[in-house]
Amino acid sequence: MVASNKAQKPANKTIKEKKDGEKKDGSKANGFYHDETYKTVCCWTANTRIKYVPNPKSGKSRIRYAGYEKAKTVEESLKKGSFPLDLLFDYQTGKLSVLGGEIRKEPIDPSKATTHTDTILSKWYYRAHPAKLQALRDAEKVFEEKSLTKMNLKNQAKALDLSERLGIKLDEFSEGMLSELDAARKVADQEAEKILASAERQRRKISDQDCVKVLRKWAFRKNEARLNVMPEGSSFVHSDTLGLIRCRDGRYMATEPSVLYPNVFTLFNKWVQDQKPSKYQKPFPFTSISVNYAYAAKIHRDQGNHGPSMGAALGNFTGGRLNAWEDDNKSLDLDQLLEVKPKVLDVSKGPTLFDGRRAHSVEPFKGERFSLVFFSAGKYWKAPKKVQDFLKQCKVEFPSDASMEYYMKQTPAAKGYSSEKRKATASISSAKRQRTLASGGA
Repeated sequence: MVASNKAQKPANKTIKEKKDGEKKDGSKANGFYHDETYKTVCCWTANTRIKYVPNPKSGKSRIRYAGYEKAKTVEESLKKGSFPLDLLFDYQTGKLSVLGGEIRKEPIDPSKATTHTDTILSKWYYRAHPAKLQALRDAEKVFEEKSLTKMNLKNQAKALDLSERLGIKLDEFSEGMLSELDAARKVADQEAEKILASAERQRRKISDQDCVKVLRKWAFRKNEARLNVMPEGSSFVHSDTLGLIRCRDGRYMATEPSVLYPNVFTLFNKWVQDQKPSKYQKPFPFTSISVNYAYAAKIHRDQGNHGPSMGAALGNFTGGRLNAWEDDNKSLDLDQLLEVKPKVLDVSKGPTLFDGRRAHSVEPFKGERFSLVFFSAGKYWKAPKKVQDFLKQCKVEFPSDASMEYYMKQTPAAKGYSSEKRKATASISSAKRQRTLASGGA
């Protein structure tokens, strides 16, 4: 924003130009209002000084004009009853002139609007910005071919901006991808598709690097529901579930991200079988994946799982090992378990088997840390065949009685913690205990 005392001359365009759809200089008019009108008005601020001519209108417009014709600033005009479109009309037809005051060099971006006036003017940003406007006009053919012309101009501009910024081809866009989160996930899914095709051609396994490449493109939702893992002072965690879930009404279904971005889901599913420890003779059975990023969950027990989990941490980080209370038989509450030394598992080395139904947490870490936790939803066998078929199509190793029994035998029964063992470990220093309390979950 710059303070300017330079007056702006009104556009004062003719009705003939409206009918022709073209200005005298040969450039296009965007409906009745011309490109230059949008650009000029969108550079105004609440404190832009203006002046109206004596009331020349008739009918209801005359009554409204009488309310704001004495206004000295844009903000005052809007407060006194001027419609936003009145600013465009009155300026273009010469009824409103600008005397000076604060005027921007560029039209106001909606994301940077700080005042009520900014918010009103910024809704024309995409019409006012010459480069974006030209790009939109260049893309008109693609929008028509994709039947996206029903989208308003703002959403078309947003689609174009996201496609350029995130590398999505505009002809691959859809109206359902207007949020940055969905657009970023589309990019991740395209990346996963390329990796899967490349791995198949080269007959190679899916690597950690492949997963990290996709995870860095994936956009995480702010998950406010995982209260059992949420660190103290946090209101959400970056966590998504892919695969099977049981709804509150008892139905079993595949999560929306699994269906919308099946290549990402398939990539992770192939990876866990390609990278699981060779000592296990059977593919690991699971129905679902918890995909996590950059949060430290407190000590917790997973609820509603059937059988053990297999988890791994990926990315560029230090710390972040898994604390597992392998003998947790639920006879002690979580606070009491903090007095017992857990087994520490280095999940950065690859997929690691553990029982998520028993207490676990993760050490504090520094850096970029993703985690993938593969597990089976409770009573997964109730999932409809259609859902099971979809999961299997995405390379999920859907559990069988034999595979589940095999892996449950790999995690010994919990023995519980005796009072003697608790006393032996109760000498943990207060500083270390505080660090443990702040530990994060897989």
